[in-house]
Amino acid sequence: MTQIDVENYQEIVRNGMGSRIDQFLTRALNFGFVGSILIAKKGKILLQKGYGLANTATNVPFTHNTIVDIGSLSKQFTATAILHLEQEGKLTVQDPITRFFDDVPKDKQEITLHHLLTHTSGLPLKHGSDFEYYETRSFIQDVVALPLAFKPGTEYKYSNPAFALLAIIIEQLTNQTLQTFLQTTFLDPLGLEKIGWYGTKSWSEEEVAHVYIEGIDGGSPLIWPGPYRPLLGNGGICCPINELYRWMQAIKNNVFLTKESTAKLFTPFLEDTSYGWDVLQTKYGRRIWHNGGTDSGANSELTWFSDLDLLIIAFSNNILFGEDVGYMAIWPIRSILFNSPYTLPPCLPEPKLDPNKIQHLLGNYTFPEGGEINLTAQSYFLILSARGQQALDFCLFPENGPPEEYALYDQSSNLLVKGLFDDDFTILEEYAANKTRIPLLESSLQRWIRICEDLYGPYQMHQILGTTPFKEFFDATWLHFDFKEGQNGIGVVWKDKQLIRITETHYPYPVIIPFLQQSDTHFIGHNILFNQTLQLTCEDTKTPITGFHLHNGNNSFFVPNTSY
Repeated sequence: MTQIDVENYQEIVRNGMGSRIDQFLTRALNFGFVGSILIAKKGKILLQKGYGLANTATNVPFTHNTIVDIGSLSKQFTATAILHLEQEGKLTVQDPITRFFDDVPKDKQEITLHHLLTHTSGLPLKHGSDFEYYETRSFIQDVVALPLAFKPGTEYKYSNPAFALLAIIIEQLTNQTLQTFLQTTFLDPLGLEKIGWYGTKSWSEEEVAHVYIEGIDGGSPLIWPGPYRPLLGNGGICCPINELYRWMQAIKNNVFLTKESTAKLFTPFLEDTSYGWDVLQTKYGRRIWHNGGTDSGANSELTWFSDLDLLIIAFSNNILFGEDVGYMAIWPIRSILFNSPYTLPPCLPEPKLDPNKIQHLLGNYTFPEGGEINLTAQSYFLILSARGQQALDFCLFPENGPPEEYALYDQSSNLLVKGLFDDDFTILEEYAANKTRIPLLESSLQRWIRICEDLYGPYQMHQILGTTPFKEFFDATWLHFDFKEGQNGIGVVWKDKQLIRITETHYPYPVIIPFLQQSDTHFIGHNILFNQTLQLTCEDTKTPITGFHLHNGNNSFFVPNTSY
């Protein structure tokens, strides 16, 4: 159907922009980056290359041909299939699920395919294990029996079971498995030979990336079971980055969908969510994107600035320092692409860390105005974790301080939590970007705290961890909650002094920076995500030390040790 360009299977580093990004990523390897990156503008590939290792045990390099589990990026294949079937007259997205499933409880009879596609059905985030067999009929019965979080169509809640139901509907209408339908309808005509699912027999061990969480090998999709019902339709697709690029070219060029159907695919509804995608308006025009993260370590992100026809795809097989490594490089890459300021990671010799020589550094350190830094050791890194606005500001904004609105964001987020317990959401009337969505924000917060107390016991206290940049175009204020038997957290997302949404977070430190040891008393660190280089020095190697000097640019601060 489409001509295969031989360069899709070659490493590509174009002079100019491609070379600058390649230099950045090559240096970022020392600070935890590993994966593959593809960047294309107006159909011309600027960079297509892998970095680091796909398998550390056998030293197999990561390349642009390495096959990776793309997680929730699989959803857009399901959404495209649904719209393709709509074009053929086999369904409409306004069809209720009662057309396809029997014995649907009354509260779910209003759910439509549109609700499933836009995460507005009210179904929960997950149901069932990704790696356990689930008989189809039993899965349907169990999912439609689940309690709804809200009336269908009124709110947004990301739902994997919603897309699992869509996969079953596709199978009912085509009399094929989802895999066979996608393969014969879309993948084979494009000549995409390596896109597949867990256990695809044509793959070799050298082609498939192993996954790692904080350095621990979790195996590879080559030997994983499934994908079974809880995952089919919402995840489980694996591919090399160059074949995902060719798939996107087909979508952009209306190879399988009409212009009208493609427009429907990318039309946003609640929470900027379209059919398998998120669609945002930015200063660079429309941004169509989604990411894919798995509990096993694989992660991916695809961003298409459609007005510029600029496509950025990132794959990784690692979760490191609590972060999906594939997402780390996206912000600085965009800075390079849009000619914004960026910092090259330091060029350093082979990293070495002697755990016996850094024990005196490990522990907690406190800024005078409440910021906190925690130092731990991991692999060959000294890890600095920061929270509290003063600590975050020094790590991220050493020269001119944070944006002036950050103090407002911290204060308003605290009032929002107070209102949660006082049943007073006046603060939303002042700052909510969309006033019509205030009831939805209220109910989502109340539901979140109720679920937390069901899981962890009564609320005890909360702490404002501070505000940081969030996904390039936003800022987020991070709040940590203590319950009697557990912890959780939320991020309040802001843009231009308006509250956009509430997101959930489990990690108690908004900023983490890995440091490499240069001498007994000197370390140099770089945070790839926030594109900041810092230095840490201590005056001696005695145990315990009284504190250390943290340097960021021309600024220096002495942070005292409070662990002893």
